[in-house]
Amino acid sequence: MQPGNRDKAQTQFETQGTLPKPGSIGRFVRLGWGVFLLWSFVNVVQQWQTLVSLETLPHWSFLVIALFTASKVFPYVITIGLGFNSYYKPLSYGLIVMNLVGTGLSWLMAGNLWSPLMGWFVGIWFLYTIGHLGVSFLLSSVLSTPGCEMRSIPQLWSILMHQETKEHFCPGHIDAVDRWEMNLKKKS
Repeated sequence: MQPGNRDKAQTQFETQGTLPKPGSIGRFVRLGWGVFLLWSFVNVVQQWQTLVSLETLPHWSFLVIALFTASKVFPYVITIGLGFNSYYKPLSYGLIVMNLVGTGLSWLMAGNLWSPLMGWFVGIWFLYTIGHLGVSFLLSSVLSTPGCEMRSIPQLWSILMHQETKEHFCPGHIDAVDRWEMNLKKKS
């Protein structure tokens, strides 16, 4: 199946060796994302006490952008990264429901849409998402993981266990970077 001809929200795993390994540019992009995400992870940990002690909804525009972005990639972290053959929408809806429950509990307990409880929930979810992605990007740059960086942890596990693993096209921009680099090599 060609990258542009698939439903990117559905996980479709390919047999090992189906997808081409990334070249040096693709690996460098993965390394950059890994460093950025792990730097973000460290910053959230450093701001942890502030995040979990807030009693009103934070007005940080960076936080809103970061949470929106993380909510878009979280279903992929679960489906592709952990290898569940599922669809994107149920996980997205589940995340929305969990946030609504957390917001409702915050309202009942503290009279606000945001409370320390919500700070803990959002903080743990956000740290897991960017931590998993950051480690995956770093590993994929080292292991030259074909396709999606989210398959790098299963790839490492398969190397250690001497087993085959499944590959997956990247539903994000990494696929485009790898195709662009392959086209550059073909022209040379």
